[in-house]
Amino acid sequence: MAKISQDIDRLTNSIVNRYSGDSFDTDIVDLQIDDLKYLKKGWQFDWNKEFAIGNVYKLVIRHYPEVIQGLVSLIDKEDH
Repeated sequence: MAKISQDIDRLTNSIVNRYSGDSFDTDIVDLQIDDLKYLKKGWQFDWNKEFAIGNVYKLVIRHYPEVIQGLVSLIDKEDH
């Protein structure tokens, strides 16, 4: 299995622009089926498949909810 390397430099309750330092109020909301057509190529996951089998949530800036900043898929495996 491939390992993911990620450095966390700080925890925030919002999206922070790493160049300007500006902070934006952030919401995590259910991904809607219509959102799938706006996803660009290059994701490491098949979000159509994830949407069909689990709960997918999108991270958005509160005043610009049409621009997806990130996605997460959660699946209840019952035993873990």
